[in-house]
Amino acid sequence: MHIPVRQFRFSFVLTRSVQCSVYHGSAVRGLILAAVFGDYATPKSNAHNLPVGMVPVVCEFGRMKMAAGEVYTFGINCVGDSADELAENMVELAERFTEIGQRSLDSWEENPPVFGGNFHDLKMTELPVASAYNEDGDLQCGIHEGEVTVQFVSPLKMRSPDEFSERFPLQGNRCFVVKHFFKQLWSHVNKVSPLKPLSEMADLDGVEILDKQFVQIETPLRGNHSVPVNKHKRKTIEGVQGHVAFANVPEEWRVLLWYGQYVHVGGNKAYGCGRYVLRGAEDHTFACRGVL
Repeated sequence: MHIPVRQFRFSFVLTRSVQCSVYHGSAVRGLILAAVFGDYATPKSNAHNLPVGMVPVVCEFGRMKMAAGEVYTFGINCVGDSADELAENMVELAERFTEIGQRSLDSWEENPPVFGGNFHDLKMTELPVASAYNEDGDLQCGIHEGEVTVQFVSPLKMRSPDEFSERFPLQGNRCFVVKHFFKQLWSHVNKVSPLKPLSEMADLDGVEILDKQFVQIETPLRGNHSVPVNKHKRKTIEGVQGHVAFANVPEEWRVLLWYGQYVHVGGNKAYGCGRYVLRGAEDHTFACRGVL
């Protein structure tokens, strides 16, 4: 199993101070969409979706106040069958980011986006991505043998299977269904690079949870929810962060866990949620000052 992955880190210097929500997913997603489609979506326009295989990396969760002159970092993962095609367009995308950051605030009639017209000195770096296998065809560190520990570094949002009436993030440590998690992972990876049918994947009956520690997160979202246009919008963002250690994971599912680091899992992936890393894996994480 080989799924192409290209990983890019972007950073820029803020021109003015900003204050935003704990979660920057909407701001980062909006900036990427503006660069991909030419401009920020407006309430009157149809909502755009990110291209298939393009996954935002929102790595500075928790920074609510940022001063002029500070550096902000985010990333884009290009994953799956379209990874190389998406990666070829990253230089042009970086040029569009630069143009957006240098626009006059007069470009927006009111309420300019968080980063619109508010940054300069954008830099782009392609990060190395280690394969799931080494040169001898054996699994690499982090998934090669023994237990596999998944560390969630952005909120995991996932609905429980039908037999549960609640979403497990609201249940903390009490509700994490192993098979459901792995099936969700298969579904997300399958969308960017088709896999063999789920029914033909290795059996998950022997997979056990050795350790699990989650912290429930519920944080208000910025915005005036009293105005009619916003009254139905979500007022908070909910999820869990922490880790879960698995034992007896079959090899092909270990490989999917590896690729899941770049595809992410659960809900709101387009806003940076569901990002995790594998403990013990060679890691080229994004330098940032997130506090969560």
